[in-house]
Amino acid sequence: MAKLTVIGSVVLLASGFAMIVVQAYSINAGILNAISTKFGNTWILRMIECAVLLGISLITYYKVRNSKSLAPRGLVISLFFIGVAILATTSLISHGAATGQMIPLTLDFIHNIAASLWIGGIFYVALIILPNLKQAVNDTANISSISIIIPRFSILVITIL
Repeated sequence: MAKLTVIGSVVLLASGFAMIVVQAYSINAGILNAISTKFGNTWILRMIECAVLLGISLITYYKVRNSKSLAPRGLVISLFFIGVAILATTSLISHGAATGQMIPLTLDFIHNIAASLWIGGIFYVALIILPNLKQAVNDTANISSISIIIPRFSILVITIL
């Protein structure tokens, strides 16, 4: 899983560069002009956070790879909080931020958290739960478990989002 964190961090960092290029194009300006806007200031903060995320991800990956153990708790907690900080910058450059009011910004942040939990849950079901269910001895228990997990997970997400 540490390898996926590194891959995700690289993708996030690369998408950040694409984000500023698209923003510059949309305002018909150069990249330096786009960086000098409020969006650009938030983008700089986001890119710093993404670089920190990549650094912590690499440290975690090498520690796990070399010791063949679980990632240290402090690094996992750091990954969590830097991820939340990156989500906050997503809200700061969203449509909700254009209003200048706190309520739309907060609602957008809550929406982003819920969407992240949902996507993470899908990965968890696909990469952890389903492979373990395939190893189950009883096929009936396997099908029953899936038929319980998927609808409950979906209802929870539909309610939140």
